[in-house]
Amino acid sequence: MANEAFKQRLREAYSRAGGQEAVEQRAQIAQTTLSYWAGPAKQLPPPDRLARLAQACGVTVEWLLTGATPAPSATPKDVIDQRLLAVVLEEVERHLGGRRRGARRRVMIPADKAALVAKVYAYAAQRRTERRGDDIQTLIANLLLHE
Repeated sequence: MANEAFKQRLREAYSRAGGQEAVEQRAQIAQTTLSYWAGPAKQLPPPDRLARLAQACGVTVEWLLTGATPAPSATPKDVIDQRLLAVVLEEVERHLGGRRRGARRRVMIPADKAALVAKVYAYAAQRRTERRGDDIQTLIANLLLHE
């Protein structure tokens, strides 16, 4: 039976993981279902979904169920939003490959490109930047200007 302590830990886990929308994307569980488990549910989530939920939130199943240590195993910064990362990678490639006013295609060594992607991703994730390409393109251009 789902008790209030479980529901409170679940709401805390959602918050630490970046909100229900972020958990929904990582766990592939509908947001309405996530809201139900944190609210009016009288039963615990099924074991397979509980495991996916814990992983998506960066906590252990044990912590979700009992509150016992080990405490949450990840912080939001440790959890990668794969959709945002895909957008950032695509936009970096588009920026580097695009021709601008007679300029040639920009080539970067993999380590520099990885550092650029990491900076853009960190900034976009921290600011919860709109996932529109033009916002990320502006950010990429500004970072490359200050290299």
